[in-house]
Amino acid sequence: METNFAQVDLKLDDVAQFVDRNPSYFSHLLIAKTSKGFSEILSGIRMKEAKRLLTETSKPIKEISLLVGYQNANYFSRSFKEMNGVSPKEFRLTNTHQIKGEMTQSQD
Repeated sequence: METNFAQVDLKLDDVAQFVDRNPSYFSHLLIAKTSKGFSEILSGIRMKEAKRLLTETSKPIKEISLLVGYQNANYFSRSFKEMNGVSPKEFRLTNTHQIKGEMTQSQD
């Protein structure tokens, strides 16, 4: 999942087939091991990468949404805010400033 998270059409069936498991059984295993379903795990992986791209690059949010597997930038922004409490733009502004401040302090 972590390798192919950017595929817009990544489905439970695809991952289950890759690991040679029945989709229902694979879903059961995921929930038993992580207490999260496939969609929640996939969203978490995508959001983790989105956060990295927002803080480490200056790529536009629309491009980041595509890079992490969302076809629709508005849906990505809504999902990001729902999971993180702030919009991608707010996250970038807040966290980029912190990183720049840390870099400035370490250069002193």
